[in-house]
Amino acid sequence: MKFKKPISLCCLFLTALMLVSLWGCSSSPSPTPTPGGLNKPTSVPTDGEDPTEAPTLAPDDEAPKMFTVENLKEAKIVYPKNEYAAGGMVYTELTALQERIERSYGFVIPVTTDEIKENSTSKQYKEFEYEILIGDTNREESGEKFNDLLINDFGYAIVGKKIIIKGGNDASLLKALEQFRITIVLPKKGGKTVFYKQTWDTVSRQEYLAQNVMLNGAHISKYAVVYPAGSALYEKELAHRLANSLITLSGYEIPCYSDATAAGEYEILIGKTNRAFSVTTTSGAAVEAAGKNIAVIGDNAYQYGLAESRLMELFNTAVSQLKSEVTIPALTAVTDRSMFSMMAYNVYGFEVYQQRCDNICTLVTKYLPDIVAFQEPALDMMALLDMSNYYAYYNGIPRHTAAVGPQQTGSMTINGQSVTIGGANSVASILYAKDRYDLIEGGTKWMTDTPDTFSKLDNSSHYRIYTYVVLKDKVTGVEFVVVNHHLDFDPQIQDTTMRYAFKFFKENYNDLPVIMLGDYNATKNEPVIKDIMVEKGGFSSLYDMSPRKGSGAASIDWIFAMDCCVSGLYYNYCTETYSDKGGPYSHKYDGKMPSDHAPVYAEMQFSIKSEHTHDWTEASAGVYWKGEDH
Repeated sequence: MKFKKPISLCCLFLTALMLVSLWGCSSSPSPTPTPGGLNKPTSVPTDGEDPTEAPTLAPDDEAPKMFTVENLKEAKIVYPKNEYAAGGMVYTELTALQERIERSYGFVIPVTTDEIKENSTSKQYKEFEYEILIGDTNREESGEKFNDLLINDFGYAIVGKKIIIKGGNDASLLKALEQFRITIVLPKKGGKTVFYKQTWDTVSRQEYLAQNVMLNGAHISKYAVVYPAGSALYEKELAHRLANSLITLSGYEIPCYSDATAAGEYEILIGKTNRAFSVTTTSGAAVEAAGKNIAVIGDNAYQYGLAESRLMELFNTAVSQLKSEVTIPALTAVTDRSMFSMMAYNVYGFEVYQQRCDNICTLVTKYLPDIVAFQEPALDMMALLDMSNYYAYYNGIPRHTAAVGPQQTGSMTINGQSVTIGGANSVASILYAKDRYDLIEGGTKWMTDTPDTFSKLDNSSHYRIYTYVVLKDKVTGVEFVVVNHHLDFDPQIQDTTMRYAFKFFKENYNDLPVIMLGDYNATKNEPVIKDIMVEKGGFSSLYDMSPRKGSGAASIDWIFAMDCCVSGLYYNYCTETYSDKGGPYSHKYDGKMPSDHAPVYAEMQFSIKSEHTHDWTEASAGVYWKGEDH
């Protein structure tokens, strides 16, 4: 998905992923797979297999390459200490493997870490004669197999008296464990004595678009991404975003570290690091290259983001054209873009801890939308969702999350902003790129006939609010309104509350472009969407407005604009998953999305056709402010 106008990092990235899917999986051109071949063993165990079959012998080793059921009785499942904390998806899969063995063979083999010392003073670790080794353990055998796995590769094999199960990352290791459990651990029938043998060794390898790409004359795997130590302008987050993009395209783990680390031979520098090449003579956003180094520069966090996106555009364009050489020019100046992007994300703020919030921030940073609307974050969650190096926060006034209860009073500081507590712990926050937008005004309204007073409809189970801001785009000069909604579940309440919202905007902002987004708790055919937003309000969803799309549409999360003001460019439903090891809710989030909603992301540009006012008479019909004559 390449734009002929401003090209987005997200779209080019998705183009590359689409091409990967078209190519499919094939064996890697690097080291030859082990005897099992690609994706499946040469032969698989069957219930009717002859238990007296002669073992396979390695030509240079008289030891049989076989793991018998009797060996299994003495074995341990061993994983790296602190690597897969209890509650995480990998540990859960280890437990499933343990339970499958018990069901199939009638005995339990322990699951343990690789760091059980012989005694309290010994530096030597206890090693069991027969072990099933999970991931990169401290056993020598773990280092003898699958050291060349890329991120989505996985395999299992026998080495001496050990079975090795490995993956290029946690997600791939999960695939390896699942395939091993389903394919290898079969019920013992007919006197079967063989648990595993060498001919069942398996390796699965994926080929990547950028797997063999040379970047400015050096293989992509030689590069590292570097950011300034103690960075204050979002360089660290952008560096990790760039590294993750390169990892996904190449399959290699691209290091990402601060300039406090000794300089490597090949580096991509984000911001003004202590490396000599970071000191540039240009102003504004730019990408520079010289020899073994590439620099992303700018005057502020927003410009760093522009420059980094431009670097990935150059890289993605070459890779999508199947070029094996990517050359970054000596100097590429980056101009401001009229396109802007938005994200609506219900973050479910009632299971709050640092790792989960970090994963949410990582997901947001991957897309780096110009404007983010969070629904349902608790106040303590907003304190952990800290992206203040890039975004300014407008948190507004919190709502009350319970049907009844006393109104709390007071204030607290969140993201550097004093927030008045209106009997709540949940806000409808709007974040905006502070180097691109100026805040003109903003507010929070309750969706009732007393919008400035803590209130709810009589038959509503929750207090419902919306937060809005008026922003001025420094690039285009356009002033516009952003409205962040989180509607009730009941269709009748949705209808009434949205009419109150339209009444407010009809009376105050009917001459500005208005973009509404959030969790509407309603699908496209339900009245509040079909009747109020579209037919009477004149809005269209960015999914319908955008000619280019990533994955499918969200069901109840929406971004709306009016085609008299905005042209849609691109839409994506962001279903990324992340590791969440050891968190209090890791059983719920590890290896999964970091919230019960996936965010929706859209790119658009202003296309104000003429002087106009919005006619929201029908959308606001039938509701009145308290005390208003009607």
